[in-house]
Amino acid sequence: MVTLPRRTTSAPAGERYAGLGLSKLPFSTAPVLNPYSDDPRTNGTIYAEAPVRDAIDKFERMLICSNDFPNRERIASLWSAGDVQQGRGMGK
Repeated sequence: MVTLPRRTTSAPAGERYAGLGLSKLPFSTAPVLNPYSDDPRTNGTIYAEAPVRDAIDKFERMLICSNDFPNRERIASLWSAGDVQQGRGMGK
């Protein structure tokens, strides 16, 4: 059995990320994008497309230009389920 380390800091959230040059956690706790939000963590403006461009292109080829367009929902479901090696989606 693996024992996880306990968080030993009681520092305010802003101070927890100061060592990384951040004032707060850069990732949203919400699981979906909200384009109407003013918070760049939830409205998608801090999403870095370049590192996942190949995965986006593959996804678009499978679903938008698919020869099996009627089954695109099933294909998307299988893709998003991922596998043990790759996980799901393209990251936050």
